[in-house]
Amino acid sequence: MTTSSPGKRRVVGILLPRMRPLPVAYGLIGCFVVIERLLRQGPQATSLHARREDRGSTRSVGAAFGVAVVALVLAPFLNRVRVGRLLSEQIGWSGIVAMLAGLALRIWASRVLGVYYTRTLRVNGK
Repeated sequence: MTTSSPGKRRVVGILLPRMRPLPVAYGLIGCFVVIERLLRQGPQATSLHARREDRGSTRSVGAAFGVAVVALVLAPFLNRVRVGRLLSEQIGWSGIVAMLAGLALRIWASRVLGVYYTRTLRVNGK
């Protein structure tokens, strides 16, 4: 049986704090950083040196990650002043589900591609 009180939820007789999506999102971003480091196999896969074929795609992806990090840092401050505040906590949890799906897709891609899963665009001249 689950009952609730302000900020707490009773599950099977134990009063637990409510889980919030933001700390979970921070944890998943930490997992992403660790996974990103561990999934690369070989020196070419870990290199950030972009070749001519890359045509700036590595910088574009890096810029997108930069924007995401800035948004993540600003999120608590904007939330405090009620700018961009979510109407429902369920919307936040749907973002967590999307993050988990993205991590799963990234792990699957690295497993399938193996040593060909690189940070920058690489073209094999065969």
